[in-house]
Amino acid sequence: MGFHYMASLAFSGLIMVTGADLLPDPKLETYFQVKSLSAERINSTAVFTVDREIYRPIEMSFVVRVLEFTDEGLEQFCKANSQPFMYHPQAKNPTGKDLAWWTDGQCPVLPPGDAFISTTWTPVDKRLSPLTVEIEVK
Repeated sequence: MGFHYMASLAFSGLIMVTGADLLPDPKLETYFQVKSLSAERINSTAVFTVDREIYRPIEMSFVVRVLEFTDEGLEQFCKANSQPFMYHPQAKNPTGKDLAWWTDGQCPVLPPGDAFISTTWTPVDKRLSPLTVEIEVK
């Protein structure tokens, strides 16, 4: 009886490990989703309107690149980086988010003229792909 019990446990464990390897990687959309993002220029800053959902807690960092249009093409004007932190479903999505808020104070102003803003959220869990959203600000 002991042999059959141990063999059963070993076989069950083998199936669990093998079964876990067969599961698809999770998708970022099951944790976090940006449905829309836009920004309006107000003097030297931008005010953002974002429709996003946080479905489950997720730890991510972000990078925001503010680019300016030049004769040679797009050039980086400013770059903001964050350390990883937790995004929670209960977190409110504040209104009136300006560029200083969006970049955690690192890039408070836009370049003169039209600008291009690229925001990338990168999950700490490497099975999840980063999400990049890009917008133009006139």
